[in-house]
Amino acid sequence: MKNMIRDNEIDSLKELNKNELIDLLTRAFKDYPFAETYGRKSEARGKIIEKTINNFLNIKDIWVYGIWKDGKLICASISMDSEIKIRPLIMIKFIFSKIHILRWRIVKFLFLMLKNRPKNKERYLEFISFGTLPSYQGHGFGRKMLHFLYKKAKRENYKGINLFTAKGRPAYRLYLKEGFKVEREFTLFGGITLCWMRKIFSSIFNDN
Repeated sequence: MKNMIRDNEIDSLKELNKNELIDLLTRAFKDYPFAETYGRKSEARGKIIEKTINNFLNIKDIWVYGIWKDGKLICASISMDSEIKIRPLIMIKFIFSKIHILRWRIVKFLFLMLKNRPKNKERYLEFISFGTLPSYQGHGFGRKMLHFLYKKAKRENYKGINLFTAKGRPAYRLYLKEGFKVEREFTLFGGITLCWMRKIFSSIFNDN
């Protein structure tokens, strides 16, 4: 599969790419307070990411895309329609898959995340995860993926894009440059500030 994809092309990822996707996001979030957001040590990062991907890939109509270069997956995004109603069974599985790692922290995290989630009167594309391998960061691959998603979301009549991220990180600064605005902020374990951000597509949409 991956050998048939030319460098720098964006293509949908399949189940057979799952291990590469988990490895990419674990390495991409190496310096990101990912595990700490849940009140855990950084060593738990890979397990948290693996459980998250296993749960979300079971949801219908998830968008999972990647960029390949030098024969490896270097950038990936996971997103879904904000109007998708996650079935209670999936949410229960999501909680219980992490409860042995995060214990009560997962409940508090989900409560704060959902409580502060922007209210949508129209359809938005919502990011679940987005990352680039550290050695390929700063070379425009993240922006390339964002612009690909803008075009696809616009074609499918989305009003814009929602996401949440840690405030002050490089990704946060990239999103600000790309026109995302902070909608809500909330503080988690260790004083880590997360924020929901939103980009609304203008009526005159620029693909560049």
